[in-house]
Amino acid sequence: MTGRKTLIVSLAVFSLINPFLSPAAYSRFISVTVAVDGMACPFCAYGVEKKLKKVAGVGSISIDLKSGMATLTAAVDSSIDLPGVHEAIRKSGFTPGEIQVTATGTIEKSDDEFILVTRDAQEGFTIIGGGEIIREALMLFTATGDMVKLTGAVEIGSDGGMTMNAETAEEYKK
Repeated sequence: MTGRKTLIVSLAVFSLINPFLSPAAYSRFISVTVAVDGMACPFCAYGVEKKLKKVAGVGSISIDLKSGMATLTAAVDSSIDLPGVHEAIRKSGFTPGEIQVTATGTIEKSDDEFILVTRDAQEGFTIIGGGEIIREALMLFTATGDMVKLTGAVEIGSDGGMTMNAETAEEYKK
Protein backbone atom coordinates (compact mmCIF):
# COMPACT_ATOMS: atom_id res chain seq x y z
CA MET A 1 0.00 0.00 0.00
CA THR A 2 1.37 3.45 -0.86
CA GLY A 3 1.99 5.98 1.87
CA ARG A 4 -0.95 8.13 0.77
CA LYS A 5 -3.37 5.17 0.69
CA THR A 6 -2.11 3.99 4.09
CA LEU A 7 -2.77 7.48 5.47
CA ILE A 8 -6.31 7.53 4.03
CA VAL A 9 -7.10 4.08 5.44
CA SER A 10 -5.65 5.13 8.82
CA LEU A 11 -7.80 8.27 8.86
CA ALA A 12 -10.91 6.26 8.01
CA VAL A 13 -10.24 3.72 10.77
CA PHE A 14 -9.42 6.50 13.23
CA SER A 15 -12.71 8.25 12.48
CA LEU A 16 -14.66 5.02 13.06
CA ILE A 17 -13.06 4.29 16.42
CA ASN A 18 -13.22 7.91 17.62
CA PRO A 19 -16.87 8.94 17.11
CA PHE A 20 -16.71 11.33 20.05
CA LEU A 21 -14.13 13.66 18.53
CA SER A 22 -15.33 17.11 17.53
CA PRO A 23 -16.16 17.31 13.82
CA ALA A 24 -13.86 20.35 13.72
CA ALA A 25 -10.97 17.93 14.23
CA TYR A 26 -11.56 16.58 10.72
CA SER A 27 -10.71 18.05 7.35
CA ARG A 28 -13.39 19.29 5.02
CA PHE A 29 -14.54 21.35 2.03
CA ILE A 30 -16.08 24.45 3.61
CA SER A 31 -17.07 26.38 0.49
CA VAL A 32 -17.34 25.70 -3.21
CA THR A 33 -17.94 28.14 -6.06
CA VAL A 34 -18.58 26.55 -9.44
CA ALA A 35 -19.31 27.96 -12.89
CA VAL A 36 -22.43 26.44 -14.42
CA ASP A 37 -21.99 26.59 -18.18
CA GLY A 38 -25.22 27.22 -20.06
CA MET A 39 -27.31 28.47 -17.11
CA ALA A 40 -29.18 31.40 -18.64
CA CYS A 41 -32.61 31.84 -17.04
CA PRO A 42 -34.27 31.80 -13.59
CA PHE A 43 -35.85 28.42 -14.34
CA CYS A 44 -32.39 27.01 -15.13
CA ALA A 45 -31.02 28.44 -11.87
CA TYR A 46 -33.91 26.91 -9.92
CA GLY A 47 -33.23 23.47 -11.42
CA VAL A 48 -29.52 23.68 -10.58
CA GLU A 49 -30.26 24.86 -7.03
CA LYS A 50 -32.76 22.05 -6.51
CA LYS A 51 -30.14 19.42 -7.46
CA LEU A 52 -27.34 21.09 -5.46
CA LYS A 53 -29.50 21.12 -2.30
CA LYS A 54 -29.37 17.31 -2.36
CA VAL A 55 -25.55 17.21 -2.27
CA ALA A 56 -24.21 15.93 1.05
CA GLY A 57 -22.83 18.61 3.35
CA VAL A 58 -24.43 21.62 1.66
CA GLY A 59 -25.79 24.17 4.12
CA SER A 60 -26.62 27.10 1.86
CA ILE A 61 -26.56 27.91 -1.84
CA SER A 62 -26.35 31.20 -3.67
CA ILE A 63 -26.82 31.34 -7.43
CA ASP A 64 -25.71 34.38 -9.42
CA LEU A 65 -27.49 34.04 -12.74
CA LYS A 66 -25.66 36.98 -14.30
CA SER A 67 -22.20 35.43 -13.76
CA GLY A 68 -23.42 31.83 -14.07
CA MET A 69 -21.88 30.91 -10.70
CA ALA A 70 -23.21 28.77 -7.86
CA THR A 71 -21.68 29.22 -4.40
CA LEU A 72 -22.20 26.56 -1.77
CA THR A 73 -21.35 26.82 1.90
CA ALA A 74 -21.04 23.76 4.11
CA ALA A 75 -23.57 23.03 6.81
CA VAL A 76 -22.27 23.39 10.37
CA ASP A 77 -19.61 20.76 11.08
CA SER A 78 -20.10 19.23 7.62
CA SER A 79 -18.10 18.89 4.44
CA ILE A 80 -19.42 19.45 0.92
CA ASP A 81 -19.23 16.37 -1.30
CA LEU A 82 -17.17 17.93 -4.10
CA PRO A 83 -17.65 15.13 -6.67
CA GLY A 84 -21.35 15.28 -5.77
CA VAL A 85 -21.46 18.96 -6.79
CA HIS A 86 -19.99 18.07 -10.17
CA GLU A 87 -22.52 15.26 -10.64
CA ALA A 88 -25.52 17.36 -9.48
CA ILE A 89 -24.78 20.03 -12.09
CA ARG A 90 -24.53 17.38 -14.80
CA LYS A 91 -27.83 15.80 -13.65
CA SER A 92 -29.51 19.22 -13.85
CA GLY A 93 -28.59 19.32 -17.55
CA PHE A 94 -25.61 21.67 -17.43
CA THR A 95 -21.84 21.45 -17.61
CA PRO A 96 -19.78 22.26 -14.54
CA GLY A 97 -17.02 24.75 -15.26
CA GLU A 98 -14.19 26.00 -13.07
CA ILE A 99 -14.48 25.01 -9.43
CA GLN A 100 -13.00 27.18 -6.67
CA VAL A 101 -12.87 25.72 -3.18
CA THR A 102 -11.85 26.55 0.33
CA ALA A 103 -10.75 23.34 2.00
CA THR A 104 -9.17 22.42 5.29
CA GLY A 105 -6.96 19.47 6.01
CA THR A 106 -3.45 18.37 6.71
CA ILE A 107 -0.59 18.43 4.24
CA GLU A 108 1.35 15.32 3.34
CA LYS A 109 4.36 15.22 1.04
CA SER A 110 4.82 12.39 -1.44
CA ASP A 111 7.93 12.58 -3.61
CA ASP A 112 7.81 16.14 -4.99
CA GLU A 113 4.05 16.53 -4.54
CA PHE A 114 2.04 18.04 -1.73
CA ILE A 115 -1.32 16.43 -0.94
CA LEU A 116 -4.16 17.97 1.06
CA VAL A 117 -5.77 15.10 2.91
CA THR A 118 -9.48 15.61 3.52
CA ARG A 119 -11.91 13.31 5.29
CA ASP A 120 -14.35 13.16 2.39
CA ALA A 121 -12.02 12.64 -0.53
CA GLN A 122 -11.12 9.09 -1.44
CA GLU A 123 -7.47 10.10 -1.78
CA GLY A 124 -7.11 13.77 -0.90
CA PHE A 125 -5.90 15.95 -3.73
CA THR A 126 -2.59 16.98 -5.19
CA ILE A 127 -1.59 20.61 -4.91
CA ILE A 128 -0.08 22.05 -8.07
CA GLY A 129 1.25 25.51 -8.82
CA GLY A 130 0.90 28.04 -6.05
CA GLY A 131 4.30 29.65 -6.45
CA GLU A 132 7.27 29.67 -4.13
CA ILE A 133 5.56 31.32 -1.14
CA ILE A 134 2.70 28.78 -1.15
CA ARG A 135 5.14 25.85 -1.51
CA GLU A 136 7.22 27.12 1.42
CA ALA A 137 4.07 27.38 3.55
CA LEU A 138 3.06 23.84 2.54
CA MET A 139 6.50 22.55 3.53
CA LEU A 140 6.05 24.19 6.95
CA PHE A 141 2.57 22.69 7.39
CA THR A 142 3.95 19.27 6.41
CA ALA A 143 6.61 19.54 9.11
CA THR A 144 4.28 20.79 11.87
CA GLY A 145 1.21 18.69 11.02
CA ASP A 146 -0.99 21.74 11.64
CA MET A 147 -4.36 22.04 9.95
CA VAL A 148 -4.29 24.28 6.89
CA LYS A 149 -6.94 26.21 4.99
CA LEU A 150 -6.32 26.34 1.24
CA THR A 151 -8.20 28.18 -1.47
CA GLY A 152 -7.81 27.64 -5.17
CA ALA A 153 -9.14 26.15 -8.37
CA VAL A 154 -9.78 22.40 -8.34
CA GLU A 155 -9.96 20.06 -11.31
CA ILE A 156 -11.57 16.64 -11.15
CA GLY A 157 -9.93 14.21 -13.57
CA SER A 158 -11.72 11.52 -15.55
CA ASP A 159 -10.31 9.00 -13.04
CA GLY A 160 -11.87 10.94 -10.12
CA GLY A 161 -8.50 12.27 -8.95
CA MET A 162 -8.42 15.92 -7.91
CA THR A 163 -5.76 18.60 -8.22
CA MET A 164 -5.75 22.11 -6.77
CA ASN A 165 -3.91 25.16 -8.01
CA ALA A 166 -3.48 26.73 -4.57
CA GLU A 167 -3.88 30.50 -4.34
CA THR A 168 -3.70 30.87 -0.55
CA ALA A 169 -2.49 28.72 2.32
CA GLU A 170 -2.90 29.60 5.97
CA GLU A 171 -3.10 27.86 9.33
CA TYR A 172 -6.63 26.77 10.12
CA LYS A 173 -8.07 27.18 13.58
CA LYS A 174 -11.77 26.84 14.20
